[in-house]
Amino acid sequence: MTDQALLLTPRPRSAIAKRGKHVSNFFRTVAIAAAAICAASSASAATITYTDANRGPVFLPRFDSSLGTLQSVSFDNRYSVTASYIYNSLPGSPAPMVRIFGTIGEPAYGQVMVNEVVQSYFSAANQISVNIVKTANPIFTADLGGYIGTGSFVLGFYSLVAPGYAPALSGGSFSNVSVTYTYLAGAGAVPEPATWAMMLAGFGMVAGATRYRRRKTVIAFG
Repeated sequence: MTDQALLLTPRPRSAIAKRGKHVSNFFRTVAIAAAAICAASSASAATITYTDANRGPVFLPRFDSSLGTLQSVSFDNRYSVTASYIYNSLPGSPAPMVRIFGTIGEPAYGQVMVNEVVQSYFSAANQISVNIVKTANPIFTADLGGYIGTGSFVLGFYSLVAPGYAPALSGGSFSNVSVTYTYLAGAGAVPEPATWAMMLAGFGMVAGATRYRRRKTVIAFG
């Protein structure tokens, strides 16, 4: 009677090396995919906009740095200013044309220069007024630290001069302003891709370990 033996033949070294290289490439692919997903998660662009409209000063909140990294600040402002001046006119005389120059707004939040001749009108006894309407749409991408923090910054100030006329106490401004913050959201703000990356890496480790531990079984008769 022929003896029979069950032999477990180990995989040749060349095959093991080939399998190890395959597993290494597999893990490298998983790592690259996970890094790409995490990078996309942490670099998600987002915007947030605040608006205000009021007579006199208006207020816009500063950027909350816990949302992410601020990239740019853009304003969309519309200023409507009524400037008044003392004018001792003769009865029946028309309101004069007046040269107005100066500024509306602030440099960091959207300032416009004024230098023009406009038609005035009588707004009270011995008083003339002019209406100036301007828009400002600046975008800032550098030196953004002043827009970050708590509280608000104030807009709506103006300084308009009419040569030859003393300013009157009446007058004022109406501002309709908005600020848009563009920022890179932090990873915590969008956790789903990071979670998927962790799951992908975990499944990859399990699959790789399982494939590496396979052994070939050969039955030999002797």
